[in-house]
Amino acid sequence: MSGFSRTAERIDLGEAWTKWTGLPFVYAFWAGRSGSLKAADVEALQQARDAGVLSPDEIAREYFPGAPAHQAMGARYLRDNIKYSLGDEERAGLELFYRYAAEIGDVASAGALRFF
Repeated sequence: MSGFSRTAERIDLGEAWTKWTGLPFVYAFWAGRSGSLKAADVEALQQARDAGVLSPDEIAREYFPGAPAHQAMGARYLRDNIKYSLGDEERAGLELFYRYAAEIGDVASAGALRFF
């Protein structure tokens, strides 16, 4: 097959988003419909998050039993690469993402996002 190229372009979506918008990209978050959780449920999730933030080594040991090198890497990742709460810029980035998704019809309405 002449003229066929097997090269691939690597695109970091978070990097592209930040370059385009000036805002951080939020890769993951807990979400739910309004009214689907009681205040006690939200509090339980927040407490679980807080306990996890204090225990990266324990979590990594449980996730990678018998693999100390992976445990160390996992614990570092949990400590250094994940933000466990959204700051003003992360919230603004997430709101803009939803607004754009609504504009192109991927979601019915971005609506007002609520953060806990």
